[in-house]
Amino acid sequence: MTIKIEGASIRLVRDASLVQNANTPYDVEFIFNEEWAGFAKTARFEAGGVSAAVALTDNRCAVPAECLNEGGVWLRVAIVGVKENQRISTGWCVTGMILHKTSLDLGQSVSLKNPQISFYVTLPAANWSNRTQTVKHEYFLANNNHWYVVCGDTGVKADNVTTNGEITFHCEMLPEKDLTVNILRLEAET
Repeated sequence: MTIKIEGASIRLVRDASLVQNANTPYDVEFIFNEEWAGFAKTARFEAGGVSAAVALTDNRCAVPAECLNEGGVWLRVAIVGVKENQRISTGWCVTGMILHKTSLDLGQSVSLKNPQISFYVTLPAANWSNRTQTVKHEYFLANNNHWYVVCGDTGVKADNVTTNGEITFHCEMLPEKDLTVNILRLEAET
């Protein structure tokens, strides 16, 4: 998993399929801009009511095992940096849902086919109409075996995909600038 940090902004660059009680650790690489130079950095992970802090070594760490005990919950991470009397931190970044070893917890038992695909779409500020915007991307498939999750704290929500190649987003407050949204697609066999 790779996460990019620029000042107080944090975003997922490359995801990993997180599985409950995994036997192998999930390594996380953090890429920082120059604002973070000289800071001692700590990653704070939260999932399912459990939180843990891990000091970064060479801008890397492993997801704490205790944060992977529960499936069907979202893992999120934030970074805190300290240098002398200065402190810098990010908001939360949702990295992905921790999947059950054999099923997704979505009210029905399913087997994972291709656990996760993560991709980005851009929502241009000029394209909002009545707080709604439709975006096209080849990964949007109108298929009952796919679930789409808007990751991060962008202030937008999405409808279910009903037409291949497009999805409709809604916002409560109109964004003043273009938004880049991380979409997580979960695929399962029912």
